[in-house]
Amino acid sequence: MISFDKTTQSGICYFPPPFVSFQKVEKHEEIKKQLTPQIEDHLEKNSDIIKNEWVCDVISSFHFGENDFLFQNELLIEAIWNAYNSCLDGLICDNWIPETTDLRSTTLVDMWYNIYKPGGNQEIHTHKPFEFSGIYILDDTEINNTLFWYEANMFPSGLNSYMCSNNPSYSDTTFGEVGEGYIVIFPGSLPHYVPTVKNRKTSISFNFECNDTCNTHGGDE
Repeated sequence: MISFDKTTQSGICYFPPPFVSFQKVEKHEEIKKQLTPQIEDHLEKNSDIIKNEWVCDVISSFHFGENDFLFQNELLIEAIWNAYNSCLDGLICDNWIPETTDLRSTTLVDMWYNIYKPGGNQEIHTHKPFEFSGIYILDDTEINNTLFWYEANMFPSGLNSYMCSNNPSYSDTTFGEVGEGYIVIFPGSLPHYVPTVKNRKTSISFNFECNDTCNTHGGDE
C-alpha cells in the first residue's frame, strides 16, 4: 500500500508489516554541494586505512575514520529529522501508531557515507538492533532507484522474492521515482541491498536509537 502526499513529495510504502517512508529533501542541491567535497577530502585523508569488512564492493566510512563532519552539517541534520518526523506523522495518520507515541524521543547515533563505483554493490543486510534507520541518496544518476527491499520476515532464508522501487508491482506508483535527493526511513530490521550499479553512487546511512522512555510497540507493555 502506498500513501503519498504530492505537496510535500513524501509518503510511506507499507510491507506486511514493515514499511518504507520516503521524503524529498528540499535543500538537496545545497547539501550535495557542501558534502561532496568534504566526503572526497575525508576519503583522501583516510586513504591509507580504507578497509571493507562486508561481503560487497563499496567504500564505506563505517569502517574507518570519524564522521563528525556529517553530524556538523546543519542542513543535513535538519533534513534527516524532517524525514523522520514525517515518517511518524504518516504512521500516525494511517493508524499504525497512536498520536501519543513517544517514538519522537530518539537520538541520531550513527552516520556514515557509502561510495559505489561502477560495478559496486551491497549485500543483503539489516541495521539491527536499531528500531529505525535511514538512507539519504546524495548522488545517483541511475534511471531507476538502486535500493532494493526484501520481503518482511524473509531474511535470511535464501533468495526469496524481493520488494523494490523498480519492481513491476510498483510500476504505477511514485515510489519508483525515489532516487537522488530523497531520504528513506525504515525499520532497522528490514532487509535491503544494493545490486550492481552502472554509475557512481553516493549515499549516507544513519541509525536512530530509541531513548529509554520509548515504547517501540506503540502501545502498553
